[in-house]
Amino acid sequence: MSSKILIFLISVCIQFCYSQQAASVWYDTDNGLPQNSVKDIIKDKYGFIWLSTENGLVRYDGYNFVTYNHLNLKNNRFSVFFGSIKKDSIYNITA
Repeated sequence: MSSKILIFLISVCIQFCYSQQAASVWYDTDNGLPQNSVKDIIKDKYGFIWLSTENGLVRYDGYNFVTYNHLNLKNNRFSVFFGSIKKDSIYNITA
């Protein structure tokens, strides 16, 4: 066997033995979201993840969801985020 094939086989075996498995978590209404359909996602300069849904805005800190759907608005259906993260001026529009 040629040395190139042998090196390739060894590197493939090492890759399978020492590689990490990817983990993913799916969040839905059972985990704290007000709705399963998320329209837009953005991260602010403080590290919070903001989600735009048709049932309000959601702030996620890595552990908990806080839903802002009791605002004095006629409609809580939010769409995409706009603005500047660096200037701390993120905003969203309703339908």
